[in-house]
Amino acid sequence: MGMELWEDDMGEEFPFGKYKGQPLEVVLQDEAYVEWLTSQDWFRDRFPSLHTIIINQQEPQETPEHNRLQALFLDEGFRRRFCERIAYCPEDQVYDSVLFEHHGVDVVMDFRCGTNLFGEYRERIGVAIEVKPSMGDDYPNVLRQIGRYKLKLSHHHHRRSYRYEIFDGARWALLLDQWTGTGVTQEQMVEIFKLSGVRVVFLKDLMSRPF
Repeated sequence: MGMELWEDDMGEEFPFGKYKGQPLEVVLQDEAYVEWLTSQDWFRDRFPSLHTIIINQQEPQETPEHNRLQALFLDEGFRRRFCERIAYCPEDQVYDSVLFEHHGVDVVMDFRCGTNLFGEYRERIGVAIEVKPSMGDDYPNVLRQIGRYKLKLSHHHHRRSYRYEIFDGARWALLLDQWTGTGVTQEQMVEIFKLSGVRVVFLKDLMSRPF
């Protein structure tokens, strides 16, 4: 079944499984099932068009504001300051790589931090970062999006694929410019993300002094 057919009619019948014969829009409402389904290699291999459509339905289209924030990570000074917030090692940082849109994650950095008496780096850290220009009472959707990435990348890493080793033990973070929520306070939102293993970093805190 071609992508055009699915894109033209989101009510087209789902071709297999417990939702066989039901509209795709019904399937998308079962978040746990969608998370499991999109982590399966066989689904991506056998139904590539359908897999792409479901992934695109899950993730928002990027905006110029998003791209502007993402491009900040091209600057080594910005990356260094960001990692100070995540890893608490302001000195002796050496960057092995910075990747963009790596397996769907906005920014992925791999760096070594801190030296011992012999000049050897004590810790190697991977940081996976989602970038959001603004976020409000839709924050649970962002948290679920990051959770889907974690599940998918953990699944692939456990299959011992070298392409996913950077995510082994990675620290997850959200770079946020504006908080607009009213249902919970900013402090409550930050704590919710922290308890879910995601550090929220505000752009204003990084830009408060020159690099």
